[in-house]
Amino acid sequence: MAATWKFESQRKEIAPVYTVDKKNTFRGAPTLTLSGGGKEYADGHWYKIVEVEAEKYFLFRSYFNASNLDEPNRSVLARIIWLNESNKQVGFTEYPVTLAEKTKEDLNIIEKLYKVPAETKRAKLEFH
Repeated sequence: MAATWKFESQRKEIAPVYTVDKKNTFRGAPTLTLSGGGKEYADGHWYKIVEVEAEKYFLFRSYFNASNLDEPNRSVLARIIWLNESNKQVGFTEYPVTLAEKTKEDLNIIEKLYKVPAETKRAKLEFH
């Protein structure tokens, strides 16, 4: 599953340290990591583009662990960008929320159910 994700940052100079962690797994699968690497200004994200059906419902759910952050709710976020057949954005960018409860493994949960906008063919899922 982690192999289907890609990393991107606006510029190499501000990119965080990113890895696919095969030692710390989630339900037997490797996990994706991001670390500031000592930079307060680090900015980048993992992303994946998935097929979706227009006007159907799409459940976004992800799990994460955060440490050494002053404000985790402002530093860790997910984003959904809806795309049409030509890969142009349609609808509004969505920001699923971090739930108050955690998993039994003490992981944070980002989750929200969305109705996919009309004319949407794909969703770009991002983890910042």
